[in-house]
Amino acid sequence: MLAGPAEARTLGGLRRQLDRFLREAGFSAEGTTALALAFQEAGANVIRHGRGETLRVTVELEGGEAVLRVHDYCGEKNAACLSAEPPAQLRPGGLGMHLIRSSTDDARLEPEEGGRLALVLRKRS
Repeated sequence: MLAGPAEARTLGGLRRQLDRFLREAGFSAEGTTALALAFQEAGANVIRHGRGETLRVTVELEGGEAVLRVHDYCGEKNAACLSAEPPAQLRPGGLGMHLIRSSTDDARLEPEEGGRLALVLRKRS
C-alpha cells in the first residue's frame, strides 16, 4: 500500500513510488505513464473533495494487468463523481474524470467499509 497525507505535496512522491513499482514489475512504459497520470488525477480529486486525512492506494498486478485502488475516493451519495461530461462539454476544473477514463482500460467505484467508495482503475501492460 502507498499512503501519505492527503495534501498536494504528497502526490509527486506517491506517483514516483507507483511508477517505480510498475517498472520494476515489468509493466510497459506506456502503461506505467498512463496509470500514473490517472493516479495523479484521482489523488488530486481525493485531496480536493475527500474527507480523509490520508491518501491510500493499493496496487496489484494480475496477469499483465495493473489494478490500482484509490481508497476513500468518495461517499455513496457522491457516486456521480465517476461520471464525466462529454469532451465537448468539458471546462477547466472538470477534466479529471475524462483524463482518468482515457488513461485506463476500466475505472469504476467499489464499496468499502463505512459507506465510502474506492476508485478502482485497471490498465493492461
